Amino acid sequence: MKVPNLLVPISMVGACLIFATASASTSGAAQEKASVEADHPQYQVDAEWPKQLPYRWKVGQIAGVAVGPNDHIWILHRPVP
Repeated sequence: MKVPNLLVPISMVGACLIFATASASTSGAAQEKASVEADHPQYQVDAEWPKQLPYRWKVGQIAGVAVGPNDHIWILHRPVP
């Protein structure tokens, strides 16, 4: 079976486009990784956290945890029977 003359050049162009796209995406990922590493947040341990719960408060099984806009930690828990 003879391959048409247009099929070979079109496949070569397609292969070049795939290679160019792949090399561009990896170089962009490397630059993004370098910028993320330079801007990573710094965390500090708070030795006084968690504080003691007020009198007669009980925390049951925790179903969810979220951080509010003022850095308050909210928990959703199931009550203790």
